Amino acid sequence: METDIWTIRKRNQQLIKEKYFLLTTLIAIISALITHYYSQFHYDGHHYSLVFDNSLDFINGKKPFKEIFLLYGIGTVLFHSLAIIIFGEYLQSLMLFTSIIYSLSLIFIFFLSNKFINKNYSFYLVLIIFLIHPVVEYPWANYLVFFLFLLALNLIFLSNKTLFTFSCLLIGFCSL
Repeated sequence: METDIWTIRKRNQQLIKEKYFLLTTLIAIISALITHYYSQFHYDGHHYSLVFDNSLDFINGKKPFKEIFLLYGIGTVLFHSLAIIIFGEYLQSLMLFTSIIYSLSLIFIFFLSNKFINKNYSFYLVLIIFLIHPVVEYPWANYLVFFLFLLALNLIFLSNKTLFTFSCLLIGFCSL
């Protein structure tokens, strides 16, 4: 009888741990959906167009810093060019890509904070960040850098020498 109760208790604890991850994933999905909805009605002709134009010119073969001026750096142009290639030549492609990156960053915060605190506090941390900043407003580089930095930190804590080297490269790529 005690073994059965112990097994049930252990299974319930596992479900509770998974519940916090599922709630974190739900918050990330809600953030992406709200951003997608918001970006359909919010348009900033300067920032959106500048980033979109730079990425489209880069795809069309123009040379960075010679034929086009990159205000936000080459890293942003590379990521947004990838977004345009994947999702099509639309301004909305940049926001869709950036919202996915931000949503993944929220999940990476959950994984990283699990290394130091328990899962329910990790979930509350993600919830607080979401409540403070639920929507991606512009396709800015800070979301991309945030994602790369969190990915690198998560890889560092996996304690693999190859992944450590790759994470150092990711942190270096943040400066581009």
